[in-house]
Amino acid sequence: MVSGRGSEAPAHQGLTRPTAVSSRHIDVTPRQAEILSLVARGLGDKEIADSLGIAPRTIRTHLERLFHEYGFSTRAEAVAAWLRSKRR
Repeated sequence: MVSGRGSEAPAHQGLTRPTAVSSRHIDVTPRQAEILSLVARGLGDKEIADSLGIAPRTIRTHLERLFHEYGFSTRAEAVAAWLRSKRR
């Protein structure tokens, strides 16, 4: 048995996360909106990249920026928040 196991704090402990992130209004760029609409349709990074004529890494960068800025942890959470913001 490795000593110290079980006594370590969880990786997320001490990190603050906005409450109800998916219910907050989010502002996205036109490109981020394009990407989110394609994510909502179930496309993966490569499929989105091919359809927009950009690299898959660029798709991930756009999504990572949204995740970081708004505290999203999943693509579904980002899409849900974006769709709610569009209704307002």
